[in-house]
Amino acid sequence: MMRTRTWTTAALATVLLAPAVAACGSGAGAKAPASRELKRVTFAAPNMTTQIFAGQARNFAKAGKQIGVDVQVYDNSGDAATAITNANLMVSRKPDLLVEFAPIADATSRISAIFKRSGIPCVAVNVRIDGCGFFNFDQKYLAEAQAQVIAQKMTAKGWNGGNTTILLEQASKLGPSVNIAVTWFYQQLVAKVPGFTKVRSEEITPSTTTIAGREGLQADGGVDIDRGFTATAQALQTIPADRNVVVYTVNDDTAIGALRAVKAARREGKAMIAGYGATQPAIDAMRTRGPWVSSAKGFWEDWGEFILAMGTAILQGKKVPDLTAPPMVAVTPDNLDKVYAPGMTNVKRMPPLPEGSRYLLETGVLQRFGNVEGA
Repeated sequence: MMRTRTWTTAALATVLLAPAVAACGSGAGAKAPASRELKRVTFAAPNMTTQIFAGQARNFAKAGKQIGVDVQVYDNSGDAATAITNANLMVSRKPDLLVEFAPIADATSRISAIFKRSGIPCVAVNVRIDGCGFFNFDQKYLAEAQAQVIAQKMTAKGWNGGNTTILLEQASKLGPSVNIAVTWFYQQLVAKVPGFTKVRSEEITPSTTTIAGREGLQADGGVDIDRGFTATAQALQTIPADRNVVVYTVNDDTAIGALRAVKAARREGKAMIAGYGATQPAIDAMRTRGPWVSSAKGFWEDWGEFILAMGTAILQGKKVPDLTAPPMVAVTPDNLDKVYAPGMTNVKRMPPLPEGSRYLLETGVLQRFGNVEGA
């Protein structure tokens, strides 16, 4: 049975207890008048049972409340049919802005049609939807930043293509706009470390398992801890115990599962793990100087404030770029205390927006939060 749940800004804080941390144009339908003010937003989260998604939704609602915008959150429950039902419910609320984080890429064409018929501007998060503005990491930027970090660590340890296997953990149902993160990482890493066969990102498809013999593997680690554990445990059974392993995932929950599997196999001394999100478990793991060596930080938990600024820009009649991205940095044990207060997980201050996203500053929304350098 489909589950369709919605929370208002006020109710969300009491319902969501888990802390946080994966189509162009100005929006679907008719262009909004330039004087229109953003007051009501509907946001469909991909799955509220997953920590990173629930936390992001909670903070989105909190950010809206801070500046007087009512953010109503819907739970897509990781299911395409529920997402389509929610899309209709969201439209029926007649908000100023529709924000959709599709749980499955295959659902986006139906959601796009619903949004376009409504004439309400929309923003797609993490997974593209035709007719909506697009907000996401610059996946290639972050993947290359992490490849640089890990290549340096591998070189220092003498790890190379002859003694190391790279395990990519994709989330196949989220499609290419998310999984370019792992395939681009592979292309960049093997170009920087000796002994690996050079492979282009586009040569690694969703169905690819083995990459260049023993040098690379790909598994479907999904976006949750259990799936990450299972995918990693199964992959480790096929990788000889004398080989080093680099595990690269699409988010930190998957990486938590991967770390547990690596420890269960007693291979943490010959492993490096990298995730996405720089969540509290990632920070804690990196502070131990163990196998978790990097996590891409796109300030996921704060995306709500950037989407509020993006929605405001759309309502003001601005033409948004192909991709609007948040501030981004590869967090490592060496720079943790530059990004966070020492010993803490609270962000000191986010770095500046990338060039293509600086139009958000013109809306004045980010200045009301005061947590981004340059705003």
